[in-house]
Amino acid sequence: KVTARLDWEDSASDIRWSIEQGDKKGRPPTDDQVRFLDAEPEIDSGVAIMCRAYSELSTCRSIGMAIGPIPWTAMLVWAQHHQLNKPATDHLVTVLMKVDSETLRREAAKHSAPKRPTNG
Repeated sequence: KVTARLDWEDSASDIRWSIEQGDKKGRPPTDDQVRFLDAEPEIDSGVAIMCRAYSELSTCRSIGMAIGPIPWTAMLVWAQHHQLNKPATDHLVTVLMKVDSETLRREAAKHSAPKRPTNG
């Protein structure tokens, strides 16, 4: 649920930007854009907290040749700052590590896709 929500938020952000750019040029949003934004999935408070934590903790990544994982220590600090108890902290860390693993897998797949030859 967390990954699906983060994917929706990412797409919604792109669509909102596109709509803003169209507004500047006097173009209305497309029916598909409106339908997508109107179909925002409902989430419970647990998923909302996980998404917020993931978004905030994504700023803690090391970045080099590729993005690194969110540090476990950063997750613990986030949980402590928000006064989560141990079971809630353990759950947060477990979920975020799974979501982060999926994110890292997708990023690696994007960068390992075969490049098209260029005519030069």
